[in-house]
Amino acid sequence: MKLTAAFMMAICVLPAEAQYETSTVAAGYYLTGIAVNPVTNKIYVANLLASNVTVIDGATNTTSTIATGPYPAAIAVNPVTNRIYVGGFQSPNVTVIDGATAATSTVAAGSNPAAIAVNPVTNKIYVANSGSSSVTVIDGVTNTTSTVAVEPDPTGFAVNPATNKIYVANENDAPSLTPDDGATSGNSTNGSVTVIDGATNTTSTIAVGDGAQLIALNPVTNKIYVATNVDSHVTIIDGATGTTSTIAVGNVFGGVVVNPVTNKIYIAGGGSEDVTVIDGLTTATSIVAESPGESASAIAVNPATNKIYAVNSLNVLVIDGATGATSTIATATGLGFVAVNQVTNKIYVGGSQSSNITVIAEPLAFTLPASPSAALVATGRTAVFNAMASGSPVPTYQWTLNGSTAIPGAATTTDPILVITGATPADMGTVTCTATNSAGAVSTSATLAVTMTSSPGYLSNLSGRGVVGSGAANALFGGFGISGAGTKQLLIRGMGPSLTLVGVPSGELTDTQLALFDATSTEIAQNSHWGGTTALAAAQGLVGAYTVPANSLDSMLYLPLTVANYSTELSGVGAATGIAVIELYDTDTPPPAARLTNVSLRAPVGAGGDILIGGFTIGGSTAETVLIRAIGPSLAFPPSVLTGVLAQPILTLFAGSDPTPLYSNAVWGGDPALVSAEAIVGAYTLSTSSQDSLLLVTLPPGGYSAEITGAYNTTGIAAVEIYEVP
Repeated sequence: MKLTAAFMMAICVLPAEAQYETSTVAAGYYLTGIAVNPVTNKIYVANLLASNVTVIDGATNTTSTIATGPYPAAIAVNPVTNRIYVGGFQSPNVTVIDGATAATSTVAAGSNPAAIAVNPVTNKIYVANSGSSSVTVIDGVTNTTSTVAVEPDPTGFAVNPATNKIYVANENDAPSLTPDDGATSGNSTNGSVTVIDGATNTTSTIAVGDGAQLIALNPVTNKIYVATNVDSHVTIIDGATGTTSTIAVGNVFGGVVVNPVTNKIYIAGGGSEDVTVIDGLTTATSIVAESPGESASAIAVNPATNKIYAVNSLNVLVIDGATGATSTIATATGLGFVAVNQVTNKIYVGGSQSSNITVIAEPLAFTLPASPSAALVATGRTAVFNAMASGSPVPTYQWTLNGSTAIPGAATTTDPILVITGATPADMGTVTCTATNSAGAVSTSATLAVTMTSSPGYLSNLSGRGVVGSGAANALFGGFGISGAGTKQLLIRGMGPSLTLVGVPSGELTDTQLALFDATSTEIAQNSHWGGTTALAAAQGLVGAYTVPANSLDSMLYLPLTVANYSTELSGVGAATGIAVIELYDTDTPPPAARLTNVSLRAPVGAGGDILIGGFTIGGSTAETVLIRAIGPSLAFPPSVLTGVLAQPILTLFAGSDPTPLYSNAVWGGDPALVSAEAIVGAYTLSTSSQDSLLLVTLPPGGYSAEITGAYNTTGIAAVEIYEVP
């Protein structure tokens, strides 16, 4: 399970000197390019003069080789299809490698493929042919090609899978006249970026300054950053409007990278001894100095740990993105390249002056300090603390309570997730997680308080947002459960047209129909157009829901329900499609005798803003523990058995309107604490090897949203499930 959190307040104690561990892997001769598949943990190194690719197993550092076309240089990986694409220097072909079998095929491209990029959503591969002023587009399914004309000397790519736009940096290396004597100069002129619409292959051109070579993109902000090696500035392109601005940054460039988590941009100076840092929000710049006399030839970022790696001829400069502190790691690779595996937190450095790849393992450190940093739970309820450390070898964990490994209510204390059930005052105090491996040990702490209260935490409101398509099979499907005693008075809203009132700018479902079903799938209530009735208007005011016009085409139900499981279906009237929300509001006086205990929502996950969102509110005076599941691949198996499912969902949890994620998970990993929680809440069992994502967290009262997106911006049907863990 890979779990992260940002800006969580906790105590984190690091060793006095965190040491990076390095190892060397023989990789071939005249190394010219590298690509990482984080899904398979395989690293691919292009050997120019050996006409092959070395494959490094990231778990063992063992190697194998695969023959390619002559002079391989440009290389890229599609992690979704496990295909590797290798372009040959002064060759018109691209070698396609099947990562599972090592089988190869050849696809004709243009003259001198200088760069390759992949859109994993559309499974299209883009090859910059610097010798023929064109881009070859390869269909990843059929290997058929098409050609797009661009400006002279295309040298680099940036792909935005969310918008399906491809940005090509064109150096335009044509002779130009010098202003003083009229002689020709080798400097490039009129550098540009060609914007390719991935759906139609139509293009537009944006001028960016002389010598456009290096390009990077922030998919979150849809901003593109282009470094020009003659004009000594970075051009910022707004991907939505095509407008540009510039920032002066220095001399010649060794690389441009973006950390989409922090919205920071890092520029390495190929002829400068500095790394320039741009704040993506304010465009303010700062400088990080390299070793005197040395300049970086390549740069990479690990968003998971917020570390930046700049490679020069003697060493690797490591920048801590949070503090700006630096350290250096000696290498013997010379000028070259650097790549990061964000899953294993390993860095791979190579260059043409060496036959080896230097493998750098980040030091043992907590990527997620003990979270929450402080929890207040009601007596008898569950408290959960999460912590996650990175390091090689993979660390082991030990939790303690007030210094003792004996923690009442905890089934195990050696998992990164500490679960305390039936909390009592004996569980109060400081909980500490210590992660240990051969490099040392680090610790992080939090506090737990337990109280008697007449108003314990509970789920008061639940909601789900998704896209309603055409036809009955593409409605927005939801489910929920009620536990406890007596009946539960619920307000259920099916919202579409009125979403414009709460910030959905366009694409909303314009006409809605809401149906409610019992556990036998028998329809027990339905509404199309709420009609502005007095009872519904009063119920909305009671729970504080935003006001809906009486003549809106939204749908609502207000009724008492017995303890049981129910399902909802929100569809469009006629041919209406678009973004919609199902909302459940508990209108009972707290603390309720009957409680909302779970909610689920199933809908297609698209790219960009067409994602799946599950919302919930915790009421009461103490924290509540919830299990959140983002189900994609498991929907293809019983009990759902669907096609077109989301292959690898990413689950991200937010609090209120704060854009900073609280927690995130991609691939749950079968953690025993999560397996146990599934059993407690009665959720159907997932395979421990599935690519679904889960979170088990204790949260204070407030509103939260769980967003489901596809890894690498892939799309498909997914479900979000939220369970109360008593």
